[in-house]
Parts: sequence; structure tokens; C-alpha cells
Amino acid sequence: MPADTPRALRVQGIHKSYPGVHALKGVSLDVRAGEVHAVVGENGAGKSTLMAVISGSQAADAGTVEVGGVPLDRPSPVAARALGLVIAHQRPALAPDLTVVENMTLAAPEARPGDRVAWCREALVAVRATVSPHDRVCDLTVAQRQLVELAKAYVAAPRLLILDEPTEPLSATEIDSLFAWVERLAADGVGVIYISHRIPEIRRIADRVTVLRDGTVAGSWALSEISDDEIVHQVVGRPVEAALAGKPQRATDGRPVLAVEGFSSDGFADVSLSVRAGEIVGLAGVEGNGQRELLHALAGVTPSRQAVAVDGAEVKIRDVRAARRHGIVYLPADRHTDGLFMPLSVRENLALPTLGERRRGGLVRRGAERDAVMRQVERLDVRAASAETAVATLSGGNQQKVLIGAALMAEPRVFLLEDPTQGVDVGARAEIYRSLRALAADGAGVLIVSSDPIELEGLCDRVLVFARGRVVAELRDEQVSEHEIAHAALMAGEAREAGGGHGARARFLRGDHFPGLVLLTIIGSLGAFVASRNELYLSGQNVRTTLALLAALMFISLGQLLVVQSGGFDLSVGPLSGLLVVVGSFFFVEPLGAAALVLGLLAVAAVALGAGLLNGTMAGPGGISPIVTTLVTYIVFQGCSLLLRPTPGGTYDIGFGNALTAAVGPLPLSFAAAVAAGIALEWWLRRRRSGMALRAVGSDADVARRLGLSPGRVRLYAYLGCAGLTLCGALVLAGQVGIGDPNLGMEYTLMSITAVVLGGASVFGGRGSFLGAMLGALLIVQVMNATTFLGLDNAWQRWLVGLMTLLGAGVYSRLRSTRVRS
Repeated sequence: MPADTPRALRVQGIHKSYPGVHALKGVSLDVRAGEVHAVVGENGAGKSTLMAVISGSQAADAGTVEVGGVPLDRPSPVAARALGLVIAHQRPALAPDLTVVENMTLAAPEARPGDRVAWCREALVAVRATVSPHDRVCDLTVAQRQLVELAKAYVAAPRLLILDEPTEPLSATEIDSLFAWVERLAADGVGVIYISHRIPEIRRIADRVTVLRDGTVAGSWALSEISDDEIVHQVVGRPVEAALAGKPQRATDGRPVLAVEGFSSDGFADVSLSVRAGEIVGLAGVEGNGQRELLHALAGVTPSRQAVAVDGAEVKIRDVRAARRHGIVYLPADRHTDGLFMPLSVRENLALPTLGERRRGGLVRRGAERDAVMRQVERLDVRAASAETAVATLSGGNQQKVLIGAALMAEPRVFLLEDPTQGVDVGARAEIYRSLRALAADGAGVLIVSSDPIELEGLCDRVLVFARGRVVAELRDEQVSEHEIAHAALMAGEAREAGGGHGARARFLRGDHFPGLVLLTIIGSLGAFVASRNELYLSGQNVRTTLALLAALMFISLGQLLVVQSGGFDLSVGPLSGLLVVVGSFFFVEPLGAAALVLGLLAVAAVALGAGLLNGTMAGPGGISPIVTTLVTYIVFQGCSLLLRPTPGGTYDIGFGNALTAAVGPLPLSFAAAVAAGIALEWWLRRRRSGMALRAVGSDADVARRLGLSPGRVRLYAYLGCAGLTLCGALVLAGQVGIGDPNLGMEYTLMSITAVVLGGASVFGGRGSFLGAMLGALLIVQVMNATTFLGLDNAWQRWLVGLMTLLGAGVYSRLRSTRVRS
């Protein structure tokens, strides 16, 4: 590449330290436009920290970063993205509760023209991702999420692209498509930083390579100037025997430790296989052909009705606990989501799966636990400051070692592994391979799914190749080679379905609007039943009264859902609504002039704004638990109401009350306003970028930060919006009661939370519908009204609403936690 080629990136003298760790020590790096520059190093060498600094996610302690010749003076993901820098993360930065197209919308330039679904489809086609733009990310496989992460980078139109371990979960065909895209980008002048542990890939795609070791640059070379062995030597700082060299010829005793005959379930059919003691068997094939589904069924991750034979005895594997009870231990592909408790320590993660084996009298024997943990730490060479170090702070390779160590603690008879070396450097990979070989040598059976045919060649005694959910080839001895595995997989054909995506019906059942349909059905059925028992139920007077009561609850429930969507709660909405009515009772009294009206509106608006700022600042930028925050303000607001009005008083002006309760026929205008607000909010939530940002923060705050959002600021706006909607509900209440009552509104806290849960919202954030919240509020008011017409005791109001809430939350949770199957 000519020396005068402009720089896409220039990094000079970067230092970055954390408590007890000097992660980067004067790192410098140049990437030229149109160049693919590989960055390699062991886990913990500083690659991820360097990329975080370059992409603006973290600020360096010293040094400079220039993107396209422009300094990144005030580092942030938004600032870096504005300079054309885009990063595709090893752990995809995708909000799980948002759809594919919504995630891409948040990643794309705000001014991007055109139909967002159309350019989302274009990006998915470019990276060969067989998913629908309308699929939720939480329903995708690990490989599909990685492809969506790459497609997200595509729509951002990068001038500098960072690819962090992009091929780990991908098949050979998908890797070919990725490399073709990277080559097109480089030909168009885009600078590419390619991070990988796979040297053959680096050799194939990169122009230059820079090696990081212990937070420093060991050197930079053109690929034509350095051999593979020299790269490995530079990475670890010493000569390393190839991790897969010298595969031993294992002599098995012929006894199957695991056997299935004609095994079928979702994703595969009529599979017969056996794994003998001391044997390592691989499952291969183009992604999506049933090999992973088989492993999940054997591990109990997905239920199966057929029996499997473990050590000759037939057993039913109904769940993961049953599998473990019979000696089958499973290692998932996604260690962050499915494998490890990231905030917990190394000791806790290693010990938890087998905690019951080291207890006496209900107490854990700490000495036995410590000894067992340290054996695994030493066996796998887990590099951590101590066993009490949080797993989240470890490098990816050491996290994977902890995950494998926790499985080995169970002393499995059958070990099921899914991509066991994903995101792991050459040194850690060697440790993992040695442990698996030692486990097999001790008489266990190992069954492994891997997207890396080289890994299968070096580890496995036999490899079963899958196509269209069935075993189409069995490779043994010298047949177990990268070429034969790839040939058998590709000659058998592609995956069962190339069009991708889950069906519209399945998406609807798991979507945010299905609960609304359930509520409509319940509301219609209950209304018909009560009307058949009492003809006055549908009278104009009762309809008008019911809808007037409903309007206040609707407004407050809409506000509650704003906060719940952001991942919080507002327990103070009930007392706040009462406080606003009390404050208004000092201004909206007879005779009500224009000045008093304006002054009163300003006063209640100021109180609502102050309440929203107080809650939002503490629970947002302040980082205090939303429950703690709003429980405190719950008490404060109620205390203020009692201080201002120890007893009810301050009668509202009749004309003001009549204006707030005005109706057209049986339809109160306040109810029409609440419905209009709910519809507008629903449109905003689905169609506007800020609405998607609210849901992204509630879905995963860490992902939202990596997308360039500020969770604290988003939550502050959510609490302000909640306070504004609570003010609308309080004005409706004021018109109905006509007096400043300090105890008014207390029940609206629980009723608003009940309404949003009935409407299908997730209490963890990111899921829900304003239409569903309105229908939830309607059902609550309808039940309270119906019990009167049916002559039931008032206690039935609480019992029925509580029962419906439990049933609704259970059904919606079950639907969302069950994986969609094609």
C-alpha cells in the first residue's frame, strides 16, 4: 500500500489503567484507508480495552485518537460514530427486546432516508442473515445475532470499521460472505480493524497484523513478512506447541456412555448415535441443520419425549436438572447469557453447580469448596487476581475456562459442548483442549458442536455431519479432516430454510400486542355476562360514570408504563396525584378568575415537574434503585399532602369541575383525551427513534450505552413524562371529587402497576404496549363496576384483579420464555 495513503485511524501513546491493572501502556496504532489491519493477542492483552478507547466507549488516561485525521477530543460512541467509526462487537450490542429493524434504526445515522424496513432487508441480505427484520433479537440464535450485528454495521456506512471476533459463531459459508463484504469495503477505501484469534483467517483477509502483549505493542508486520509460528510466538511471548498437535489415538473400551436410536425432536429427526467411554465425537454441518438442536435436546435445554441410554440405562431427559442427575453436563455457546453469573466471583461460579455436594447440615463446607475451586483454577490456569474476583472483570478466555471448570466440577459421564473455544486465544484454547482430552482419557464421553472444522479435526475421533435435520455422513480416523468435514457438509446442501425469520403468527403470540387481544376478549366476555344479569349495566349513566373513573387511571397507567419501559418503577404516582389535587384546592376555588386559574395551573405543573425531576434524577443519572427512590418520594408526597390539608377541604369551583367532567352523550371528554394520548404514545414508541431508545434502555442498559444512548438521561425523561401524565390524571380526579383530600389517589400506585402488567408489560423493562396498559386499566375498572352489579362483596374487586394479574403475568412470561421453533 503506498506510503501516502491517508490514515483512517491514528492512535498515539494510549495509556489506560483500572484499579490494580495497567491495561494499556503507551499503545500506538495506524490503520490506512482501504487496509484490513489485524490486531491479535492473548485474552487480557488489552485488545478490548484499546477498541473501547478507539470507539469512544472509554476515555484514555493519556494519548490521542484521530479518526480520518480528526481528533476524538471528547470521546463517546456518538462522537466516534459521527466521525464514521463503527464497531461490530464480539458480544453483539443488540437490545434483546427490540426487533432487528429497531436495533438497526438506533445504529443507523439519524438522517438516513428511505423505508427503514427496506434498508434493513438490504443489510441482512448483504451479510447473508436469514432472519426477518421483524424478529425480536431475543428469539435469534447466537450466529444470527452476530450476523445482525454485522448488518447493523453495514447500515451505518462506516469509514472505519472495527470487527471484534466476527466469525466465532459463523459457519464456513457465512464466513465466506463476510470476507467478501470486507473486501468490498476495503476496495471502497474503508479502513478495517480485524480482531481474531484465528490465524488462518487473518492470513486470508488482512494486509497487516499488530500484536498486543501485556498491554503493549509487540510489533506490526505486513502478513507477507511474518510466518504463522512467529505470530503465535509474538502473541504469547514464547514458543507454543500447536494446541491441536499430536491428537492421541484413544483406545476406547467399547461401552457406550450415551446412545440414542431414532431420536427426533424439533429441528432434527431419526438420529441414531453413540458416544463411547474415552471418545470425543463431533457434530458438524452448515448452521441450522439440526446439530445444535440435537445437543440441546440431549442436554435438556429443550424437552424431548424419547428416552436416551446413559451407561446402558434408559432415562428421560426432561430438563437440564434431569440431565445433570444422570451425569450429562452441558456447556452453552453464549457464556454471558446462558453460562455464567457475571457479577459473581470466580469461586461462586465454579462452586454453584455442585454446591449440594459440599454441604453438611444445610451449611456449605467452605474448606472443601475452596479446595475444589482451587483445583479447577490450577487445572485450567484461570488467570484472576483471586478466586473472589468478579467473573465480569476477566478476559473472555478466562471466563470460558471458569465455565468449563464449573462443568468439570460435576465430574460428568457425558460432556456436551457447544463452541467451547469461542472468543478464546491460542493459549487458553490449548488449556481447554488438554482438559477435554484428559476428561476423555478418564473414561467420560464428549460430544461437541463446533463451527470450526479445524477444531473438530484436531479433537474428535469421529464426526457426524448433519443436513436437513439428519445425519448424512459419519467420518472416522483419517477421514476426520477439515477438507472432508467441509465437503460432507456443503455437498449435503444448505440449511432447511434459507428465507429465515419466524412466522408472523409466532411473532404476534410473543409480541407486545397479543396481551391486548386477550384483554379485549376478557372485557367483552365479562361485559356480556354482567349485562345478561343486570340490564342497567349498559345504561348511559353507568357507561359515562365508568369511563370517567377510567380516564384518571388511564392517564396514570400510561405514565407508569413510560417508567416501566425504561426498566424502573414509580411507586409515588398515587400520592403525587393526591398531592396535585390538594395543591389545586388552594387555587381552583370559587370565585375562579383567570389569574387564579393560570396561577393554579402553574403551581400544579411546577409540583409535577419537581416530582419528575426528583425521581428521575435519583433513579436516572443518580443511579439509585427506582424502587428505593420512589418509595421515599411516596412517603414524602403523602406527608406533604397531610401537611397542607390535615383534613379534606378547599372545595373546587363548580364551573372548573364541570369543564373537567364534560361529556358528549355517554362519552366523557377526559376519557377521549386519555385514549388519544395512549394512541399517540403507542405510535411514538414504535415509530420514533426516541421511543425505541426508551425500550432499548429498559431491555439492556449496557447495550444502550454501546449504541450511544445515555440510560440515565432516558430514565430522567421517562420520569418527567410520567409526572406529566400523572398531572393529567390528577386534574381528572379533581373534577370528580371536587375537594382537596390528602388521602386521595393512594390506591392508584398499585392499580397503575396492575394495569401495565395486565397489558403485557415486562416488569424488567423493554416490553409492553400503551394500548395494552389502557385495556388493563379498563379491565380493572370494569371488574370493580361489575362486582357491584352482580351483588358481590367489595373484597371480590381485589381478589379478581389480583388473580387475573397473576394469570396474565404467568401466561405472558411463559409465551416469551419459550423459544420460537420453525
